[in-house]
Amino acid sequence: MNNLLKSNYGEDDKHRKHLLIDKNWDYFESINNNKIWSRQIKGETFLESQALLQLKHLRNLDDKLQEDIIKVMSNKIIRACECHFTATLFSLFIDDVKKVDGWYGYKLPDKDRVDLIRKIDTDVWVCEYKHFDKPKHLIPKSSFGERIYDKKTEYVWGRHCWNSYKDIHFDMTKDCNELFCNKTWSHYEYREFPIHIDFDINSIEGWITASHYDLESIYAEWWYDWDYEWNYHFPIMNMGCITNQSIIDKWKQLIDEGKYEKDSITPIKQITP
Repeated sequence: MNNLLKSNYGEDDKHRKHLLIDKNWDYFESINNNKIWSRQIKGETFLESQALLQLKHLRNLDDKLQEDIIKVMSNKIIRACECHFTATLFSLFIDDVKKVDGWYGYKLPDKDRVDLIRKIDTDVWVCEYKHFDKPKHLIPKSSFGERIYDKKTEYVWGRHCWNSYKDIHFDMTKDCNELFCNKTWSHYEYREFPIHIDFDINSIEGWITASHYDLESIYAEWWYDWDYEWNYHFPIMNMGCITNQSIIDKWKQLIDEGKYEKDSITPIKQITP
């Protein structure tokens, strides 16, 4: 672990992290594009991925790894639909944990549909996904954009990230959804890319990445420029286990300002078309 994990969030901390990224802008963009977002992975690269048979739930990991994961979750905000950041976070702060890029898949629901865009293999297409019951303004802005549809299996695949620890895989985006948001991911299947990404917190790359995580997940849309729609689509999942006092104090302030309900991760205001 590292003292960057237990930040005392506030104006001075925000300023220092902005300065670090501004002074290393080109390096930051390289990290962001190639390691955090992995933008080199596009629709056609789906064919290079491999089926992953099993992931372990948090409660089934060894005690030391569980302890380290909980320590990270106690000091950092984890948001829904931000799997690329979540996987990066645990690789940054836990030794031997790496970020895994891949795809998650599920059977196309009867009422949803896909519009086929371009064929990349026999029966496999890049597609546009259409939800039958969600107006466009209520659909989360996708972190990765493209969807893949396999006509033979009727499976839809979307980009996803999770973590590996030696030969064990775990997905804290999935586990946080199940632990804190009562949403099950048990029906999903996974495909992984074989090259996993490692982050070293004790390096300039690690400092830049950790600073970017905090600026994006905490400061940009929550601390100083609270934005309802962004917080609606990317809600905080782990407030129930946060022990970092500066985050707790800010949370209470936002509740007092009427932006969140007490003991809830859901903003009060209802979004309208």
